[in-house]
This record gives sequence, structure tokens and C-alpha cells, in this order.
Amino acid sequence: MDYRAQIVPYDILATIADQVAIAVPVTRREATLRALSQTCKFMVPVCRRHLFSSIRLHGSKVSYQNLMNLLEEKPEVASYVRTLWCTLRPLPNEHENGVLEALLRHSTSPGNSSSLHSISLDASFRTGDEWSVQPASMRRLLISLIQLPTIIGLHLSGIQDFPVNQLSLCRALRHLSLQDVRDFALLGDNSLPTDCRVPTPLLLGVSMTSYNSLVVLMDPKKGPNALGPIIDFSLLQEATFTVCKPVEVDHICRLLKTAQKLERLSIEVDDMSDAVRLEGLGAILATNAASTSTLKSIFLHSNVGYMNKTALWGLDCALQDLAGKNILEEIELCIKVCVEEGMHCTGSGDFPNLDRVLTEPGAFPKLRRVAIEFHWNFYKHENEAEEDEDPECFIPDKVTREQFVRLSSNVALDFSFCEDEHIAWLTYR
Repeated sequence: MDYRAQIVPYDILATIADQVAIAVPVTRREATLRALSQTCKFMVPVCRRHLFSSIRLHGSKVSYQNLMNLLEEKPEVASYVRTLWCTLRPLPNEHENGVLEALLRHSTSPGNSSSLHSISLDASFRTGDEWSVQPASMRRLLISLIQLPTIIGLHLSGIQDFPVNQLSLCRALRHLSLQDVRDFALLGDNSLPTDCRVPTPLLLGVSMTSYNSLVVLMDPKKGPNALGPIIDFSLLQEATFTVCKPVEVDHICRLLKTAQKLERLSIEVDDMSDAVRLEGLGAILATNAASTSTLKSIFLHSNVGYMNKTALWGLDCALQDLAGKNILEEIELCIKVCVEEGMHCTGSGDFPNLDRVLTEPGAFPKLRRVAIEFHWNFYKHENEAEEDEDPECFIPDKVTREQFVRLSSNVALDFSFCEDEHIAWLTYR
């Protein structure tokens, strides 16, 4: 019998590594792939495709010398990198520049194919000069990387002085995310060739505190040669916003006026002052003929407390303005209610109107799915609790499926209503 070792075909080795990368939980994935890479020499390059698909430069105590050396000795490793995460710190690691240089060198060398398509930049400190305190060499490398023709995703977080005019040269940008970016810096000459095409992202995410920056991006005098905006949002297909102030809704309305291809709109509201209202969105969308012929999905994530008089923030009225002028196919509401004992949530009065608006004849002819999800969080005073009390009775002003009479009985709709309850005890000592 011949016991000589047989070489497993490369495609089988690749399939094994691919399945590990897909099926193993994230917390164990890297360790599993490293162990797999040690089973035979042929597994090393196969596993490296996954081990180096994402590089994180985020720890001042971590030495990146080994990574820098590997990228220099094995240039092909740079071709595996699809996502780069870089955290700005007051004192950058001395070897980070070497890693960035290796990635840029591979991406710009003739004949090389770069897989790098997404970059995330955030800051570990908040001083207002998170970008400008970085070494000039590091800033140059990061700017060159985000402007690569393969970069389609950019996430900025906590950086208040990023040179916004540089975003005009991120021509391939398709996904832009702003988180806690309160302001930008306009640095250097903004004169570019007259045929310069600014980015036209398809996906946008804006969190609270980033709306001033969004206004800068939309300013028609801030773009190249002052001939238009820094970024053109007219082709936007998906937009996700988190709001806590009325003025932020105004900025969203301004953006929606220019969006001609919007298909999905997602808004999360977290406003304990109960001042945010979404009614104005309906009129803006209704007057934008392009949006009314493309918008298919609306999602609302609502955080409701005892001071809030509404759980829908006027979305029912906004939808009423869209009645008969839309091709909406699905509407999804996710509502988180947090109420302490003795304090009643009064935000349930919107739902009868929503039930009526969505079921008026001809109002939403394409609507096929409505999903409503409630997460009830009720806090009970432990010193007043009785062991035999039924937790169900602690939930005040509960909204139930029975309140949606018309939606429940509409056979043309896939209507779902689900809820969960969480009761916690507050202990006073």
C-alpha cells in the first residue's frame, strides 16, 4: 500500500479557509485561521487572504514593526487588504507610517491590483485638532490612500479638523459615514481642473453632532473652484440619520430636496426634550418628483421616554402628505420605550392615525409590508415590589396589535407586530 503524502488541491484548501472565515464566530475567527495556517505550508497563503483582509492600526502599545516587515518582505500580502481602520492618537506608533507606505506603494504600482476599498478614520482623543497634530507624513499618506480609485467607502469619526476639500478628490466614493464630526477644516488651494468630478455617493450615514459638517459638504461655494458642492448627493440611494434636535431634521430636508434616486430612508430619533418632529419630511419628499418615483422603504427607530408625547415624531403626518404620490413598498418601525414606575408614556396616540393613513384606498398602492416592533423597558422600585405582583401590569400604556384594526385585517399587506418586555428593579439604599 502506498502511504506517500498526497497534495490537497489548492481550490479545496481555499474552500476550507473560506468556510472558516464565514462560519466561525468573529471572536474566534482569527485564532482559528492562524491555527489552520500552521497545518501545512500550503495553507499559509490561503489563510493570509482572510487574516489580512482587514488591518487595524488602533493601539499605541502595539508594535506594528512585524506587520511592516511582512508587507515589505511579502508584497502580495498588501493585495489581501480590503479594509483599513486607523485610529488617530496624540503620539502615533512609529511603524504605522511604514504600514501605510507599503499599502500605498502596492496600490499605486503599475501592474498591481489593489483590493483596498474601505477606510475608517477615527480619533482616540477630542481636542478639536485631532488631524492637524498628526505628523505631516502620516497625513499625506492617509490623504493619498482615501483618494485611491479603489476606495468606495469612507468612515470619519471624532475628527473635527479634517481637510474637507480633499474629499472632492475621492472620486470613487460610494459610501460616506460621518460620526461625531462636528466641523471640517478648509485647508490649502481648492482650485481643481474644470472637468473635475466630485464624489457622488450612493450610501450616506450621519449621526448626531455631524450635521454642521453635512451642511459644509452641501455648500455650493465650498466645492472645487467654488462651482458646486464638495460632494454631490443627487444620486444617493440609501440614507441613514440619527437625530436629536429639530434643526437636524431641517438639514435632512435640505439634502432630500437634491436626492433624485433615493430608495431607502432610515431615521433614528433620540430626543428626550420631545422637540423633534418629522412632519416636514413628507412635504419635501412629495414635492420631489424623482424621490416619489424611487423611494421604496422607510425605517424609523424611535427611542421613547416618559417625557415624550409621541412615539412616531410626526411620521404618520409625513406619510399622509405622501399619500397617492409614492411607490413605497415597506415601512418598518422599531420603538424602544423606557419608563420608570409612576411615569406613563403618552406616546401611543399616533398609532390610530398611522393605521388609518396607511390603509386609505389608493394612498399607498405598492405597499406590501408593514412591521412594528416594540421593546418595552420598565423600571420598578424594588422597595415597593411585592413578590406576587404580575410583571405584565407594570407596563403602562401598552400598544397592542389590536389597536391596528385596519392593518391587521388588510389581506393585501404583510403586517407584523412583535414585542418584548424587560423589567428591571431600581434599588435605593
